[in-house]
Amino acid sequence: MTFKEAKDKAANTKWKTSICFTGEDCWCRIILPEQPVEYDYHGGKEQYEIISAGAINKELAEQIVREHNMIIDYITLNNLEQ
Repeated sequence: MTFKEAKDKAANTKWKTSICFTGEDCWCRIILPEQPVEYDYHGGKEQYEIISAGAINKELAEQIVREHNMIIDYITLNNLEQ
C-alpha cells in the first residue's frame, strides 16, 4: 500500500491514542488508526500514524480521537440507513 492509500484508509477508520516511547507519564500522545494501517517504505513496512510523538498533548489527542470517532460513527450509521 502506498503512503497516500494508507492516509486515505486511516482517515476513514476509527482512531485511538497510544503512549510514546517515553511511557505513560509523558505529556504527549500518539494518534493511530484502531487497526494498524501499514504502507510500503523503502522496501519495508511502516505503520501509519495520524499524529506522531511529541506533536500534541494527551488531552488534545483524546479530544481529537473522540470527535473523529463520533464522525465515523455518524457516517457509518447514516450509510446503513440508506
